[in-house]
Amino acid sequence: MPAFGEEIGNEKDEESWALVHFIRHLPKITDDEFAEMKNMNPKSPRELKQEETIRKFLEGDDSAIPAEGHQHRH
Repeated sequence: MPAFGEEIGNEKDEESWALVHFIRHLPKITDDEFAEMKNMNPKSPRELKQEETIRKFLEGDDSAIPAEGHQHRH
């Protein structure tokens, strides 16, 4: 009986080793790699709503600005 997994080339073993290599690489991670990983993370509903509000505002939709948001005085 092998120490790890049921057979050589087992998909679960490959995933485990990929995780081991990833963890070992973390101390040497570059800023670009970190930014790429951050972009892959799922966004919260709040973050998605905020991005949508910004997108609408930049397209000229003033109704996208929340009433309690930042207001300029005239």
